[in-house]
Amino acid sequence: MVDDMGWWTVPIVSLVTFTLYGIEGIGSQLEDPFGYDRNDIKMDAIVGDAKTEIDVVLSEWRRVMRSVEVDSRVREQTDGSDAPKNGAETAFIPPDMFLKVRAMR
Repeated sequence: MVDDMGWWTVPIVSLVTFTLYGIEGIGSQLEDPFGYDRNDIKMDAIVGDAKTEIDVVLSEWRRVMRSVEVDSRVREQTDGSDAPKNGAETAFIPPDMFLKVRAMR
């Protein structure tokens, strides 16, 4: 290569070496994506968001279950014929509940 290219060999070899060391550096960063470096995945933020979403879903679940429980008590006391309906049984459809969670944020 030196006989054919002469002094152009030095910059070409330097460029190839720089490229290979860059690929090696990228590989070492990708080996450990979780940590506290600037370019690592922010797991604390992801876990915090997941906890918030779970808390919202559980609070909605508890609210719906309380309203269903109250409605069933009212129906038991009034023998069920003209018991007032609060719509709790029909309002609880899981896909709608999860869509409401996104809208609340």
